[in-house]
Amino acid sequence: MLLKIRDTLLSNISQQVAGIAIFLTIPRILSVEDYATTVFVSVLLSFVSLADFGFTFVYSRKLPVLHHLSDENELARWHSTAFWFPFIAAFVMGFILALIYYIKFHIFLHSVFIFFIPACIALTTFFSAKYTAQGDFSVYRNLNITQSILKTFTIPFVFFSGLWGWFIGQIIISAAGCSRLWKENLPTIKSFDIRLIINHFYEGLSLIVVFSLWTQLMGLGRLLSASHYIKAIIADYGIMSAAYQILTTLIIAAFVPFSVYILKMMSVDEKKTVATIFKVIFITFPALLFLIIISQTVAPYLFRYFFAKYQYDAVIFELFLYGLITLPIILTLGNVFIAKQKVFYYIGLLGVSFLIGLVTFYYMLPIYGNHAAALAQLIGLSACALLMLTVSLILFYEIIDKKIQKLLSVLLIWILFAIFEFKVMH
Repeated sequence: MLLKIRDTLLSNISQQVAGIAIFLTIPRILSVEDYATTVFVSVLLSFVSLADFGFTFVYSRKLPVLHHLSDENELARWHSTAFWFPFIAAFVMGFILALIYYIKFHIFLHSVFIFFIPACIALTTFFSAKYTAQGDFSVYRNLNITQSILKTFTIPFVFFSGLWGWFIGQIIISAAGCSRLWKENLPTIKSFDIRLIINHFYEGLSLIVVFSLWTQLMGLGRLLSASHYIKAIIADYGIMSAAYQILTTLIIAAFVPFSVYILKMMSVDEKKTVATIFKVIFITFPALLFLIIISQTVAPYLFRYFFAKYQYDAVIFELFLYGLITLPIILTLGNVFIAKQKVFYYIGLLGVSFLIGLVTFYYMLPIYGNHAAALAQLIGLSACALLMLTVSLILFYEIIDKKIQKLLSVLLIWILFAIFEFKVMH
């Protein structure tokens, strides 16, 4: 167990270090227009996971049980289907994304690069899922560390070749899993079983919808900016979104052990687990408030020093930061919905919140202009947290004590936080 924790920790650290290195260097090397293009491509690639309708998620969940049963024929069916279906589907997704890019920028060779990236990602994801499910976290570690090293090699590519170097770097990074092709035999196509896809279609679809809605809701500001603003504004959003994502990644990583605890203990003592969840929510609010204040204070100096050619917009970044206050509720109560097998309620809450964010953006765009996308993200996340809290109090009525008190306490904290931030901004 300690080795697994070590491998996971090492891979996460390597990814964070590489991510920070990329964040601090690539925007400084590229022109504002070229960096805006990388932001647009990153938004496109955030939809790659939709290609196989969540079958890779199903594969990751089923594989540990199958290894325990030691049924070689069944394993062969799953390995073959989980390899070939996402791999082929990735080319379809690659074509769609490449076409979108070509329509917007009219650069054919860039589109060719984008076409191949999803297939490379599918290979890396398959091998990572396969060996993680087998309990061999060393492969997961090695793939992540390899990708991290390759990310840093993107920097000299960009330095010497600009945007073209960045595209070449993306191909190399996404192809990290291809190294496994020379070390083992590929699953044979003859073991491919379409019935596995059909029988687990709704399960996979529900998993991928949750993942995609959550991912896009967290990055709604960047998504909307890439589709509606000019390149200079897209670049500014890209810089601030990258900084925001570093913070959210750290927060989410800090909540991972507690998420595992929730999923485990909900089957043992639901009332005690839910009581612990609300304690954690209230305890983490002051810590996040402190993080937001520190980030607000330090950000202007860091942005001016590292990204002088970009326009730092304090309002956009602060609206991003305010969304962090919603994460304790979403990250904890979301696990209660999963543990209680209320996934469709969870999907509904995420979907409604995403829709609220979109409606907010289109309503606010004529009024707030460049700030509308960041405001839409904040409103979407706030709606998600508030809806999740309210529906939890109704749906899980019997296992939550002092319901009204908990709801009013959270609302009071948010109101006080809003008043404090309003005074700071004015």
